[in-house]
Amino acid sequence: MKKFISIMAIAMLLFAVACNKNQAPDEPEAVTPTNGATGIDFSNGITLSWKCSDPDEDIISFDVYFGITQDPPLVSADQSSKNYTVTNLNEETTYFWKIVAKDDEKQSESDVYSFTTKAFDIEDVKCIDYDGNEYAVVQIGNQIWMAEDLRSLHYSDGTAIPNVLAYNNQEDLVQYYGRLYNWTSVMNGESSSNANPSGVHGIAPEGWHVPSKAEWEELIAYLGGNAVAGGKMKETGYDYWADPNTGATNESGFNGRGCGWYSQGTNPNFTNLWYDVLYWTSMQDQSNSAFFTALANNVSEIYLPTDGLGITINNITVRCIKD
Repeated sequence: MKKFISIMAIAMLLFAVACNKNQAPDEPEAVTPTNGATGIDFSNGITLSWKCSDPDEDIISFDVYFGITQDPPLVSADQSSKNYTVTNLNEETTYFWKIVAKDDEKQSESDVYSFTTKAFDIEDVKCIDYDGNEYAVVQIGNQIWMAEDLRSLHYSDGTAIPNVLAYNNQEDLVQYYGRLYNWTSVMNGESSSNANPSGVHGIAPEGWHVPSKAEWEELIAYLGGNAVAGGKMKETGYDYWADPNTGATNESGFNGRGCGWYSQGTNPNFTNLWYDVLYWTSMQDQSNSAFFTALANNVSEIYLPTDGLGITINNITVRCIKD
């Protein structure tokens, strides 16, 4: 009898251990994009999302694998969220992804999913600032630029931009020439950068950034060099430029206008409306100067100084470039 009781006790113990044995998380399943989807819009990135639960209700973490091969590399480890946004994608490209779900002891792996991005269409690209201003955009080479001058009064987080001006303090000119900003306001506390891309969000609308000197140089090179690029970037005629508007063809679609600027020197003043436009870069030269580019009414070249020369307290124009 005692032997029988012992056997029963051992059996019950083994059953209890078996019942308490940890189970792996369920296999993750894709939600979006659906597997094999094609023609996916990628202009604002693509968010991968999935569903997954754990039979034991354990806490789960996820590893995300993503890339252009069927055995994609790890891009995010041990995240708790069931979504992951991928950016900097290419048109008409097939991407692969999978998810590994883990609890403290075990893991499970999803199938490898795929989707294919759509052909690029500039009409899908939007540039809208916090104030609701929507800007025309243009693709020039491999870059996408604003085709209008920035006129924001707020950063993308809603904070008011300091030291922002309308030319001659005339609000009616803003719709044609944008606003004028000093370099400190443009950078919004971020460090100087000449990387390509700059990585400086600064004053830019969400999804855009302040272009570096290197990014301006890429634009200029694509348009044939300093001597002719300016003409290809200026609007034609005399609505926004003084005579003679030398070399203006605007064949790039950049829509450069003679916005003028504001000098904070010993005699502060607005100057050169219709005669030139100066654009900030994200690159500082010295403590009180930063690099800028300039177009003028009497030359077809674009000016990009080898030294910064742009006094950071002066207010000039801003064009942003797509991330």
